[in-house]
Amino acid sequence: MSRIALRYPLAAFVGLSSDVLFADPDLNWRLDGLRPANHPRLRLEQYVHLVSCRPDWPLALKEAFSKWPIPERMNSNRAFRKAMSLNSLWENLREGVLCGRIGPIRCNTLIADAFLPLAGAMGWLEPEACFEYWWHGPSGDCPGVVRRLLRQSGVSHQQQPYCNGLYQGALSLFMSRGGVLSSRD
Repeated sequence: MSRIALRYPLAAFVGLSSDVLFADPDLNWRLDGLRPANHPRLRLEQYVHLVSCRPDWPLALKEAFSKWPIPERMNSNRAFRKAMSLNSLWENLREGVLCGRIGPIRCNTLIADAFLPLAGAMGWLEPEACFEYWWHGPSGDCPGVVRRLLRQSGVSHQQQPYCNGLYQGALSLFMSRGGVLSSRD
């Protein structure tokens, strides 16, 4: 995907076919062990659709972030999500910027792992605000074993719903102990 981004600037994507991009022999796709949902051809189709639907998506993303309220630091995920209308903010990005083409779970991953860090790096949101949204936001793709660990340990409960920050913390704990998580766990 990085090679495609370097080879084809955003404007060049308009009118491109995902099949043509996928067939490029210089890209050397690695497909071993991929689930069908993660196949590069699907991701390319999603991006080509996004660019055809919303060729100005980076500008739309910047504008969307400019309307986000500056959050106060809160310990409760539930209180933060309610105060910031987090579900609406997330859904506006998914529908308004990404044209609804990416499912909610994958969109959560995209927001946490790409859009919020980009917003902080570009100065669209203050770093502290990015962190608060990143921490309290819903996690995306996550092994079930992590959810079970957080619930059974009492870290995640009704007043402190499961969130991206808790997931990342648990993942860090697994990794620091030499653990390996499978997407099937």
